[in-house]
Amino acid sequence: MKERAAPEYWVLDGLEDTPQGCWARLERADGKMIVLPVSVLPDHTREGDVLQVLAGPDGDVLRPAPEETARRREAAQERLSALNGPTPTGDIDL
Repeated sequence: MKERAAPEYWVLDGLEDTPQGCWARLERADGKMIVLPVSVLPDHTREGDVLQVLAGPDGDVLRPAPEETARRREAAQERLSALNGPTPTGDIDL
């Protein structure tokens, strides 16, 4: 039985309007940035969305990954809430 590789995900970091057109900055899991024309993004993609990279017959294809987007946003909110938790009381020793 053939082993399946873990899915590859890219995050839409930002959109840039330039004289050459609108471009999308995508961050890979290894932290490298890729810049692609906005036309290759799925419709209704917005900054912060996670896209799954799939191999297609004509090259890689980006597909929305709403479950992964929701999971990552929830984890980020939990980290933020922990950082913004209650202020410690009492004396602080330095």
